[in-house]
Amino acid sequence: LSGGKDMKLDIFNEDGRTPLHYAASVGTYKCVLYLCKNAPSVMNVVDKDTNTPLALALHAHRVSKGSSIDVLHLMTTSSKDQFSKPRKKDGMTLLHCLAQ
Repeated sequence: LSGGKDMKLDIFNEDGRTPLHYAASVGTYKCVLYLCKNAPSVMNVVDKDTNTPLALALHAHRVSKGSSIDVLHLMTTSSKDQFSKPRKKDGMTLLHCLAQ
């Protein structure tokens, strides 16, 4: 990423996903690091399915090992309240998902 200071990072698409949702879901550490540092406000954005970027990173890691453990660590240390927010419409949090 090299868009300079004027690059808009807090945008989202019709599904409510931000660039951080996509970077986290595929485990691109450098992109996640850049976005967490330069757009911390999107850490807690939920998409239409109530997924945060961390929830997508966790799902990708559990399903395909496509998300590195470094991405999960970075995201959990960047925003402490990630674990208390509901992950899905059924009310499950990320801690519930980790325990499964």
